[in-house]
Amino acid sequence: MRNPIERIGRLKVKSGARYPLLVCWMILCPACRMLGPDYVAPTAQNYPQQWTQHAAHPVQQDGKDRTAWQQWWRGFNDPVLNQLLEQAFAANQDMAIAAQRMVQARAQRDLVASRRQWQVGGQIDLKSQRSAKALQDPPGIGGSQSYRLGLDASWEIDVFGRQRRALEAADAELDAFMADQQTVKLLVLAEVANRYIELRRIQQHIQLAQQEQKILAQLETFARKSYQQGLASRLPLQQAEIEKQILQAKQAQLAADEAETGHAIAVLLGGFSQDIQQSLQQNYAQLPQLPPLPETVPSQMLQHRPDIRAAERRLAAASAQIGVADAERFPRFVIPLSLGSAASHFADLFSADSIFAALGLAMQSHIDDGGGKQAKLHYAEAEYRIQALAYAQGIRVAFQDVEDHISHLNAAKQQQLQLQLAFTQSSQSLSQAKRLYQRGLRPYHSVLELSRQHILLQQQLLNSEASYVQQGIGLYKAFGMGW
Repeated sequence: MRNPIERIGRLKVKSGARYPLLVCWMILCPACRMLGPDYVAPTAQNYPQQWTQHAAHPVQQDGKDRTAWQQWWRGFNDPVLNQLLEQAFAANQDMAIAAQRMVQARAQRDLVASRRQWQVGGQIDLKSQRSAKALQDPPGIGGSQSYRLGLDASWEIDVFGRQRRALEAADAELDAFMADQQTVKLLVLAEVANRYIELRRIQQHIQLAQQEQKILAQLETFARKSYQQGLASRLPLQQAEIEKQILQAKQAQLAADEAETGHAIAVLLGGFSQDIQQSLQQNYAQLPQLPPLPETVPSQMLQHRPDIRAAERRLAAASAQIGVADAERFPRFVIPLSLGSAASHFADLFSADSIFAALGLAMQSHIDDGGGKQAKLHYAEAEYRIQALAYAQGIRVAFQDVEDHISHLNAAKQQQLQLQLAFTQSSQSLSQAKRLYQRGLRPYHSVLELSRQHILLQQQLLNSEASYVQQGIGLYKAFGMGW
């Protein structure tokens, strides 16, 4: 295609006509190729097609129930967690802010789109004036009145695609803000679920600490009797007292951790602690079980994760902005239109002789702006390269996120299995020690020591189970599921 400016110069205008060919060409010009690159979305061909390892956890086969994947938290079968998440989705402040940013982005897109339409304004001018009659040049006319009604309109002909590229960029930015809103929802979902699991873990530790307190009290009583009867030194009694004090300090910290976690959940729900205190105080016998994970591949993760979609849409917007900056270097063509009525007497304002109209073609251009337009183009091109690098980096971070959670999930599972085995063996040893004590073949304090070790092992197993569930939640988030 020839240079558009050269084509304008070659148009022939017939005598007595007001540039009809030029106007026709300008009107048809939107069908011409726009300046700037035509955006092509990046493909996932250069990225790994499989994970380096798979999660050692039951999986839900692809295609069976995608709704269950998007609402995976319901697989916990925990009505309190479901209620908390419903409240978070309805009242979380970060989600409300993201929703308002969407409103702003939609308004900005509509503003850009409005500039492609006719810009119409109206005016009413009623004037009464008196000039000096003593003037000779120009001669004074004394009093006069004028009445004017008019419409002024203008339309910029998008010769080089500046407005179309701007709308293309605004559409891409709107999509990016929509993905940002989905990202916020996903983060809130994962954070509420993680905090809830943490709260239940702390509450279970509080219960185990109460059991340990009873055992320590029995050990202290046994050590005191032995000391008083001269059967043992004071050292076991002192050790029991020290361990009791340590446990009391631990219980105080657990109570503070429980309160802090409850406060954090309340903020995530957009409320205050007292609003949800009752529901959070319900103690459960065991932690919720992690629902089956989806069987997924990297290409599905790239489609699901809203942060990657947002990065791709911002890359598209940056590409369109190159076209905007490129078109800024060329002239703008505007069709101004005026239509109205003017008369000296109000009665003549609506007569045929009072009607006036004007139609023209205006060109606006900077002859020399000191290189400003070229600098804007260089800026837009650099911004596109930045967004391309950010998109590529975002994908790598997403892969790392998934692989890290898979590794930690598998490690937590292996740790849980080993601790479960140790817990089973501890249960058997404790049962045997109790039988021997009943037969008088083992001292009571050894049974108490084994009982305390059994509780400590329960605490480790509880931490492992909580970590396993939280890593699973993190993996769901890394897959981008839940918005």
